[in-house]
Amino acid sequence: MIQIRIFREQSKIRGFEVKGHADFAEEGSDIVCAAISALSLTGVFASERLCQLGRIKEPEKGHLIFNLPTDISKSLEQKAFTILETVIIGMYETAKNYPDYINIYDEGGEYTWN
Repeated sequence: MIQIRIFREQSKIRGFEVKGHADFAEEGSDIVCAAISALSLTGVFASERLCQLGRIKEPEKGHLIFNLPTDISKSLEQKAFTILETVIIGMYETAKNYPDYINIYDEGGEYTWN
């Protein structure tokens, strides 16, 4: 099962952690893993490029942690929040379609899929 943890500060997303494997299908054919990987990496790369954050940390196979730096300007922070909210919405929608393969722990989150 893929475990997703969303880090928040005053309800704003500050980052996320993704670990594990869905085991929906064989490695290389697992659409659930591919979807979550694509979403999480897009969030990291978009935040790095569009918010001038530089390379945060190279993700490990089956484990990714991304935290927004605290020392960025308010305008870049707002852009990063939009990117992260978009990623998290995608993760929730994927989990809604594959609830047996994805578990999301959201610290004070506002999204549900019940």
